[in-house]
Amino acid sequence: EQGFRSTAVSLAPGAANWRRHAPAVEASRDALGDYSGIASYQQSPNFAAGRSTYEFIVVHTMEGSYSGSISWFLSTASQVSAHYLVRSSDGQITQMVREADTAWHVQCYNSRAVGIEHEGYIAAPATWYTEPMYVESAKLARSIADRHSVPLDRTHFIGHNEVPANCNTNSHQDPGSGWNWTHYLALVTGSGPTTTTGVFTGVIYTGGNTANLVTGAQVSAGGQTVTTAADGTFTFTLAPGSYTASVTKAGYTSNSATRTVTANATIWGSMEINPVQATGTVSGVVYAFDAANPANHSQVLAGATVTVGSQSVTSDAAGHFSFTLPPGVVTLAATLTGYASAQASATVTAAQHTTVDLGLTSTTGPDLVPPTVVITTPLANASSTVGLVDVKGTASDDRGPISSVSLSLDGGAGQPVAVVNGAFATQVLLAPGSNTVTVSAVDAANNPGSASVSATFLAGVAGTVVDAASSGPLANVTVDLRQAATGALLVSVTTDAQGRFFAPATVVPADELMVVHASGYLTSSQTVTVPVDQQVRVTVPLTAGVDMVGMVSLTVTQPGEGEHLTGETATVYGTANGFDLVGVTVNGTTGQLLAGGGFSATVPLALGPNTLEVTGSGTRGEVVTSVVHVTRVPAGPLEPVVGQACSSTPAAVSFTLALLLLARRRRLP
Repeated sequence: EQGFRSTAVSLAPGAANWRRHAPAVEASRDALGDYSGIASYQQSPNFAAGRSTYEFIVVHTMEGSYSGSISWFLSTASQVSAHYLVRSSDGQITQMVREADTAWHVQCYNSRAVGIEHEGYIAAPATWYTEPMYVESAKLARSIADRHSVPLDRTHFIGHNEVPANCNTNSHQDPGSGWNWTHYLALVTGSGPTTTTGVFTGVIYTGGNTANLVTGAQVSAGGQTVTTAADGTFTFTLAPGSYTASVTKAGYTSNSATRTVTANATIWGSMEINPVQATGTVSGVVYAFDAANPANHSQVLAGATVTVGSQSVTSDAAGHFSFTLPPGVVTLAATLTGYASAQASATVTAAQHTTVDLGLTSTTGPDLVPPTVVITTPLANASSTVGLVDVKGTASDDRGPISSVSLSLDGGAGQPVAVVNGAFATQVLLAPGSNTVTVSAVDAANNPGSASVSATFLAGVAGTVVDAASSGPLANVTVDLRQAATGALLVSVTTDAQGRFFAPATVVPADELMVVHASGYLTSSQTVTVPVDQQVRVTVPLTAGVDMVGMVSLTVTQPGEGEHLTGETATVYGTANGFDLVGVTVNGTTGQLLAGGGFSATVPLALGPNTLEVTGSGTRGEVVTSVVHVTRVPAGPLEPVVGQACSSTPAAVSFTLALLLLARRRRLP
């Protein structure tokens, strides 16, 4: 992106590995450096003194090498520069312009932005966008943002392709669809993996349903305090150790969760709070349980003691009892001489009435009554934006303690769950989509009992599409999720009037390509990581403009049409024209993406005529094909193997030419 036109350099087969050079000599850090993590400071002559503001951090891809880019930015002939350059192999950083000065990297955005260039090519993100590069670049970006009060969001962290068209006259597309913005911003904000800290995260919800997210709640842990936004999420980056997170909000109950944080890991501690400004009622009857007819509640029991929390009442002559209670989940227990005790759980809702009957079994006969299992959290048919959910409830028996309790998901093997004073609490990781959670209990007489609830994990990508200039929401925008490897469409959704969307995912964890396109705006594409334990939330800024797609085609540069080959295989090279390539196959064999929209694939040849069908897929759903006909002929005993010569000697020449051209490439700022 350094402005060396990709068409000016022809990379030889295997040239993507050239970045694995011997480490450059580490230069001592210059005192002029703004960031303590730089390896060296090398002042570019291409800059303007001073700047207007610090509004944006712009991510670039060099479309070239680290050392070559440094040389290019040191040349007055290039008339371009950036504040920082990051090496692919290990994340080494060189600074070339002071942050207080204006580097020349995004034309009319120069004086408003700090630019970070990353080594590599947008056509081969898997090769160049390494984890060390992401981590070290994120540390650098966070330092810049903290020192200059740049908001840590996607409207202020942008790619070169997202600046307005009048500031991008060469239509730069870096960092490309292979740049993983969700992972990068997670590292920037501290919610991604680091080397010495861990993450304590969760959601604050109400009413037993993690989809009922609470905004404006104060959550504190480890000396830090955050306020939940619309997504109800809290996140703390902490040193390893045990921490208690506490949540409060005016008019709500409080709650806390204690978790152990470990380095380079994420631990969940979601918490439920409920309104306390109103009350609800719970009432019912105490009756003699009839094992032969469990639905028969006609034999009521007077004088039974019914307890909930610190309150107790006695059932009247009709066996009736009643409580007025604050909202929340409660457990009621009934006792009466000559009968085994019983208990049941209920959810109290403000200004509503809940009925719970309690059946007591005579202690004079055999124990034929199964234990009672009640799941209070999650609620039946609840939806969750997180995969790891709390499962809470009670397991009780009319004649004493429960022998064992287990939990199973979707009919799988049961896992033991601890029960304390008749209550259980554990966590389960839901699969994407609908799940059935079953809790089973066995009493001392080996009677089984169980309860099940359905819960849906809304795995996938959710967020808002906004206008990059005004930050206003954009309605009726198409959001596609595609397989990152092949470009195959997985799901397509449209934003609502508030610019919101949800694209469900059926497989987690997974890297998926998200393509966002709307009339009058430049198409945005990026790689998103859909984790196993939460819904991804993103903000996508769209820049006004028209995609310069033109005619789309695939050009096969080797072998030529009608060429005679002698090898058992042929390596097909070519380029994509007019669209961003995300996947390519030749006769069904998956190819490798190269720089500048190039590709290669090696396929077997049969003796005689062969048809090589090349199929490429693009970020906007393009499917383009090209066909080349070749003939494999037997190699004579004294003849050179033509196929091998074409893939070796010319390759070496091409690679040498590529290196020579690196020093001659030019770029507009």
